[in-house]
Amino acid sequence: MEAARVAALRGHDVTIYEKNSKLGGQLLLASVPPWKAPDLANLIRYLETQVKKLGVKIKFGNELSSEQVAKLGPDVVIVATGATPLIPKIRGIESEKVMTANDVLAGDNDVGNKIVVLGGGRVGCETALFLAKKGKKVTIVEQFKSYADEMPPASRDWLSMELDKAGVNIIVNVNPQEIKDEGLIMIDQKWRETAVEADTIVVAVGTKPNGKLFEELRNKVPELYAIGDCLKPGTIGDAIRDGWRVAREI
Repeated sequence: MEAARVAALRGHDVTIYEKNSKLGGQLLLASVPPWKAPDLANLIRYLETQVKKLGVKIKFGNELSSEQVAKLGPDVVIVATGATPLIPKIRGIESEKVMTANDVLAGDNDVGNKIVVLGGGRVGCETALFLAKKGKKVTIVEQFKSYADEMPPASRDWLSMELDKAGVNIIVNVNPQEIKDEGLIMIDQKWRETAVEADTIVVAVGTKPNGKLFEELRNKVPELYAIGDCLKPGTIGDAIRDGWRVAREI
């Protein structure tokens, strides 16, 4: 939306093709936790209002192939297809009791009452807090010796305090080994095997760029750019700066 906004301000004829029925992408999921909802919802609303005011055409329900994009005959294509969740290669990961943090925030799956969140980064911790505030018994499992390290210190301190208040159990310095019917099997740094009982395993170990469309469009359109998470997973600020920068260049 930021790329579309700036490009439209510069006089370009802009069309957004969106595979879903709403604009916002990952912000829609990030705004689900109630403590984040007002600010992120306002950001989505601002950008959506601006692109509409500037006459940007929006085509919902359109996940275009590279062939379809080429047939449209665009002068410039900006690919902003985001990222997809990383799925760890551990035994039992294909179990029906496994889902991603995106699934949880989108409300696509029913979660149990005892939940293990794989991954103690920002997304994993915020998803754990979201579930704990719904009355779930939640355990975060992180392979490194600390959690949410990528967050600014003040935000991390607040989140850590909230996790503690919500009764979230945090286990660090362990490696997940296998998902069984009864829960998650782990090995600690001394090669001791332990287990955490769980009805649901939520995967939140990071994301990888969804750059398939960008690669397929190489040499098929006059100008091609990738922005946001499909270039390199980052923050909301990173994505907005990418959109602004590319739209200023075309």
